[in-house]
Amino acid sequence: MERPFALWSLLFALLPWLALLRPRPHDVRRVPFPALVLIASPKSRKRRSRRSFLRAALRSLALVALAILWASPTFLNDAPASSETLPGNVRPLTSILVVDGASGADATSAGVSSARILELALDAQLDDVQIDRVAALEFALRPDAFLDGRDAALVADVAALTDREESALERFAQRGGAVVLWPGVETDAARWRETFRRWRVPANIVDAPIENAPAAPRSAEERVFLKTFPGAETANLDALPAERAFWFVGDDDVPILRDRKTRAPVFVRLPNGVYWFALSPDPRLGALAAAPAFPALVEATTRYPLKAAQTSKSRKFEGRALLRIATRSALWLVLFVATLVELAPPRRRART
Repeated sequence: MERPFALWSLLFALLPWLALLRPRPHDVRRVPFPALVLIASPKSRKRRSRRSFLRAALRSLALVALAILWASPTFLNDAPASSETLPGNVRPLTSILVVDGASGADATSAGVSSARILELALDAQLDDVQIDRVAALEFALRPDAFLDGRDAALVADVAALTDREESALERFAQRGGAVVLWPGVETDAARWRETFRRWRVPANIVDAPIENAPAAPRSAEERVFLKTFPGAETANLDALPAERAFWFVGDDDVPILRDRKTRAPVFVRLPNGVYWFALSPDPRLGALAAAPAFPALVEATTRYPLKAAQTSKSRKFEGRALLRIATRSALWLVLFVATLVELAPPRRRART
């Protein structure tokens, strides 16, 4: 609420009470300050009926309601919503950043890093989308600059994040950007646990073989994801010879995709809007990248955070719309009651 609008509302609310500060007509005695009669004179307070106080309060509410309705385009945020906040308009993918954590180290035995594999998979699936790959060392120096103007960021095979990277990625996810973390041979599970602790994520990262993967119950989001992911039922992720993975284990984790055999959470959402994919496209950790459905899987996991963020915005938009309707209805009800009271015939009391 703007300050001038608040001051005018306060002034309108005080106007009806000024009439009560005047002496009644039969108070013939003179006083130096008539405005203090209501406070200083007990006899005057007794002569004021409760009805007069209620009418003054109702008039104050009516005046404030009129002021709020007059300023409703700004006070109630009644301006038309943009296309980004309207339900049904999903934010498109136009620019993706891939952070390569193995760029400064020995990549894979085939000479292709996990980030490069993800970049090739996205390039095969998406047309007219800008995909840029940057080394982790360069991203650590200017994370906000690299994330500016992006729709999604894939962090692949990064050993750990710095404080600046953690804050930049979390802010980017809270603004509606898609952040998907892909592990690899350079990933340090112990240091990622520290990152999750600073993010206040009640979960843990376990580096374990696929036969020791922890199981998780199926969620409603998993059913939604399987419907939108082409080829999910025939992807056969459990048939891939993955030697080990970085499993996301938590009490309240919501698996969006599970391993079909072990029921381990493969793709999960963190409470701060960041997403974690347990399996790695690195050939030394399994043959995930060789699966026919792998390019579609990378695209689906990149788009899903945008859809989830848009769904959250749609719910907030609907909640604000209902709040505006309820507030406006309450204001009109106050005006209606005040009008009835003002137009009602006065009570005539018998005098003796």
